Amino acid sequence: RVARDPFAPKVVVGSGLAYTYGFPMSIDGSAPSILQVKAIQSLVNRPQSFLVAKAKVEAQSAQQTLQMKREDGDPHGIYVALLNLGGMNMILQNYDIAGAMFRECLSMSVKQNSKPAIVWTLESLGAFLAATDSLIDAAWVWGQAERLREETGEPLPIQDREELDARVSVARAARNDDAAFDAAWQEGRAMSLEQAVALAQEKSS
Repeated sequence: RVARDPFAPKVVVGSGLAYTYGFPMSIDGSAPSILQVKAIQSLVNRPQSFLVAKAKVEAQSAQQTLQMKREDGDPHGIYVALLNLGGMNMILQNYDIAGAMFRECLSMSVKQNSKPAIVWTLESLGAFLAATDSLIDAAWVWGQAERLREETGEPLPIQDREELDARVSVARAARNDDAAFDAAWQEGRAMSLEQAVALAQEKSS
């Protein structure tokens, strides 16, 4: 086994919602996943009211954790809390807050020069963009994330791969233009990392 980037979070605050947000929790690649918000009712067999109530509780916990980690000056802890807080705000449809959380995650990942962290953050931002109907932008970002995964040699575990494929399929169907979606995906793959990061920051603002 290859040791992961030391900046990559190894633990994630669980949401209890069947799907969480963040990094692999173990070195062998088990990973929580990011679920497109608009598909959540069809994929999770629980009332939306339960999900919202649970997300509110988890968001409060993540906010407290974030404050503590900021006070401690713990970049790893800050990143995990931000990513989870972004995920909870996605469920709550607080998209402005979610986008800000993910953008800060991306800035931290770039500053730490952590490609694994950048990949997971871009996949988070792709889900955010798809959930906010920026479907072509999501394809760009997902395309870059796909290339980075290939470069790092860290493919998604099977379950997470299936979930990402499902999210992409939802976004592709919503766009209803396979040619445009595929072209954007390939453009994302062809971008430099610097270009992709700048695009992700801009389009999610």
